[in-house]
Amino acid sequence: LEARPGTECVRFYAERKRPAVWEPLIAAKTEMLAMFGAILRGIDALEDDLQQVGADGIDSQRDFLRDLVVVREGLREISGNVEFVLDASDANHVYWVQRTAPKRGGAEAWAAPRSVGALLHDQVYERKDTVVFCSATLAVRGSFAFLSKRLGLG
Repeated sequence: LEARPGTECVRFYAERKRPAVWEPLIAAKTEMLAMFGAILRGIDALEDDLQQVGADGIDSQRDFLRDLVVVREGLREISGNVEFVLDASDANHVYWVQRTAPKRGGAEAWAAPRSVGALLHDQVYERKDTVVFCSATLAVRGSFAFLSKRLGLG
């Protein structure tokens, strides 16, 4: 872990994880994912039971089954994100932990891509005819080269 001076944010690296710090986190992650697994198995069983009842024509049942699918996919996405962030092994991302309000759990772990150019190209530039960037800090020393490179505008 590497603390940034004056912040409530700590950057972490896969190769620098100290066992004393990470073992409790990994134990908590394992317990959480086991609970998610139990919930997912319960959702699967409930879905099977509802389908065996054979009331496919009942609107409320169809709505409930759709809701179950949404919950299932959400839990799978959260599980994958937790694994990805705490593994911290993708060199194309940076990883950090930051404090939150105690009501929100006290800390959050994050990952962000080092370069967003390819993402912006696929998700924005290819889909839009025109994109406008507005900021007082677009240029560095009178040049847009830095920003252009970072945002994949070459």
